[in-house]
Amino acid sequence: MVAVNQLHENPYLNKYAFKEFNDFILTPEMDTNCMQPNDDILSSPHSNAFLDIDGDCIPDLFLQKTKKVVSEGKTTFYNYFEIYITKNVNETNMYCLVESGKSLTRQKPQEKIEDVNVPLIQFNDFDRDGMLDLLFYHENEIHIHFNLLIPKSFNTYSIKDSGESLCYRSNETAVGLPIFADINEMSSQDYLWGGTN
Repeated sequence: MVAVNQLHENPYLNKYAFKEFNDFILTPEMDTNCMQPNDDILSSPHSNAFLDIDGDCIPDLFLQKTKKVVSEGKTTFYNYFEIYITKNVNETNMYCLVESGKSLTRQKPQEKIEDVNVPLIQFNDFDRDGMLDLLFYHENEIHIHFNLLIPKSFNTYSIKDSGESLCYRSNETAVGLPIFADINEMSSQDYLWGGTN
């Protein structure tokens, strides 16, 4: 469910209506750059964050989910993340699923859902390029996934005079590209700080 702010005759009062989250999802039929979301459950205890991932100054959505897999009579569970980029469609913010299915921890599927490791995710600009990167702690190591999207270049001394916005427009977003460096394609020096390796 999503709480949507409704106009009210008294400007000091907020009125909200609850709508289905699916009403705000861009499907592949509506936008070929968007993926089809699945019905897996949100992970517990850490599941979501609203933050600007693509540099357009509009909050996007990061979700952690737990997938149930049944194979040869055996049931297992594993954690993965989804990234929804916000796109403005007809004056309405809609969510476009651009990345899904990747596991952060390289963890093997677990037989019990309570044994699935769900890392607490933190976001910060660790490489000082103007884009938010992803950090989590796992097995005595700090893992950092750098944001691969290229920030909008600007001259810090001319912004005030030019009046140029530092934000991308939604249609400039690099939808369809991997956003965070894939942990399986990186060496340990690229994504680990500390630890025993």
